[in-house]
Amino acid sequence: MVPCFLTDLDRIGAAVEGNIIFGHTTWVSGHKNIAPDTIDISAYDIMDELVSFYMNTAKFPALEAVVIAGHSAGGQMTQRYAAMRKTSDQDPKVRIIYIYQDLADGHCFLS
Repeated sequence: MVPCFLTDLDRIGAAVEGNIIFGHTTWVSGHKNIAPDTIDISAYDIMDELVSFYMNTAKFPALEAVVIAGHSAGGQMTQRYAAMRKTSDQDPKVRIIYIYQDLADGHCFLS
């Protein structure tokens, strides 16, 4: 499953009525949507919902890992999401693997 974070520029061709729209690159940092006004959700909330769905071991009993990957701006979001993600009850049961490539900027995680 790959989320598509539409931006204000996508209103001209890709977006249709009712799509969730983010500021130009604000989805990368997990900001909230700018449209429609009836929805109040952040890009990280969307990622949390997707990850939660796939980490459900009742639905996917043989699941061993969830991979979250991104390239360029998607890689920036993946790295930031890895740092900011809220833990869940499923975390001890399912491994999360983060893969990010070709970031314009990035963070160095040291343990």
